[in-house]
Amino acid sequence: MPVFNLRYKTKFKLAYLSLKILFDMINYLYMILLKRIKQTLSGEILLLSSIIIWGAFLRLYYLGADSLWIDEGFTIAQVDAIGKNFLPLLDSGEYVTRDLLFPYLLAIIKYLTGASIETYRLVSATFGILCIPLAYNIGKKVFQKNVGLIFAFFISFSYWQIAWSRQIRAYIMLEFLVLLAIFFLIKYHQTQKRKFLSFLLISIGLAIATKISAVFLLPALLIYFLAQKNYKISAIFTFVFIILGFLGYFYFKHSFSISLNNYLTYYLIGYFWLNLGLLFPLSIVGAYWTIYRDRYWRSVHLFLLSFFFLNVSFFSFFYYVNQKRYLFILLPIIFLYAGSLLYYLAGKKKNHILITVFSISLFALVDVFSFKTLQIIPQKQFILEDYTPQPDFQSAYKFLQESLKPEDSLISPYPYMDKIYLNHLSYALAISYTGKEGNESIAENRQEYYSGAVEISSIGRIDSLRANGDVYVLLDTMAESRANQKIVQYAREYSPSQTISFSALSGDVITVYRLPRLEE
Repeated sequence: MPVFNLRYKTKFKLAYLSLKILFDMINYLYMILLKRIKQTLSGEILLLSSIIIWGAFLRLYYLGADSLWIDEGFTIAQVDAIGKNFLPLLDSGEYVTRDLLFPYLLAIIKYLTGASIETYRLVSATFGILCIPLAYNIGKKVFQKNVGLIFAFFISFSYWQIAWSRQIRAYIMLEFLVLLAIFFLIKYHQTQKRKFLSFLLISIGLAIATKISAVFLLPALLIYFLAQKNYKISAIFTFVFIILGFLGYFYFKHSFSISLNNYLTYYLIGYFWLNLGLLFPLSIVGAYWTIYRDRYWRSVHLFLLSFFFLNVSFFSFFYYVNQKRYLFILLPIIFLYAGSLLYYLAGKKKNHILITVFSISLFALVDVFSFKTLQIIPQKQFILEDYTPQPDFQSAYKFLQESLKPEDSLISPYPYMDKIYLNHLSYALAISYTGKEGNESIAENRQEYYSGAVEISSIGRIDSLRANGDVYVLLDTMAESRANQKIVQYAREYSPSQTISFSALSGDVITVYRLPRLEE
């Protein structure tokens, strides 16, 4: 019996010691893991996570609530054409020849998940969210982590960044690819490894396939290599640019002019002050100070500033546009340099003058940006800009869906929107999108460019339609002044009591005119 008890006690002690060792090992691993978690969950990471999460919420909040607008209709028409033909062949017989990466991506998503406004906008929102940590990494590598946090904050809560992340347009995807190119340029600058140069060139290629304006990344890259005194690569790039320049001129010669047009005023300081407030002068000082004091990153800064000024010059003087959205791709550069200066001002704690300037600047920053630069509170609808009509298409088409009978006809300046909302092929009313010409929306075969709808250009043709049924004419604020004025006046004159209008948050009004059937 004593022998048995001894053996039992020995086994018990061995089991106890084994369990204790196992427990100590688990506890040790737990403490290491806890330490790692505490290190990971530092103030920096927690702050960045908060910025990303709230920025994502602002981009996803009621993503499908806002009505489609005409440029989103352009994109959806291209997506439908790609899904139908595997090529960007529109129903009018016209080919879309550029800026196709985004429509092809949406066409793939449509094939896999189906089509909906929310799904399409979710793609843009995803790119918008990804821009936030990417901006943080760029700011952290070129400056330091606090500049990265400020940069991420501006990207996350910028009104324009959120607004364009909620549209079925390629602008935010372009920004992501440009930021990705900048990130790989930084990695190449630090390591001089060819794989990062390859990643950089691939990112630039994808950006150009998204929006042709990204081509300005190439001469900016040439300036980078010249600043690095890498003349071998510079010579190769120069040769490629000459070839691309000649090809680009003949391909796009109808889109721009050598004469100074001044459609936009990007070249005026007042323009940036009006749209960005204190951020712009802060970015100017920040860029100058950075280039002056930071020799190691100087060539990267020359790349960024070259890309900025090439865009500003081209869209100010040589391209037929009047929309501010072409400034959008330049916002991260402005944010980065403004953020670097804010950090510098805040960091010199012993200098009371700079601290005072920083405090005043921060106060003014919040005050100036509270209207349209910073957006902290979620909202369903975003007003984009002038010359970007955002009427309440949803309500107008709901009314038409309830009113149209089989024998009735619809005349619209936006037949592609009619197809999206009504699945109804209407007649096209010529309209000038830029205000220059009256037939920009009509192809040479007299069909609307995106939908293939037949153009209605005479009152007699409308009267022939009225012989069979009612004719509805859909006109928004822009179409009232830019569409075929003979037909606009005819609709106003012959249906004064047969109209219904819908107003949108943007101030745009869309009106449905009903021209009753002509009695024999």
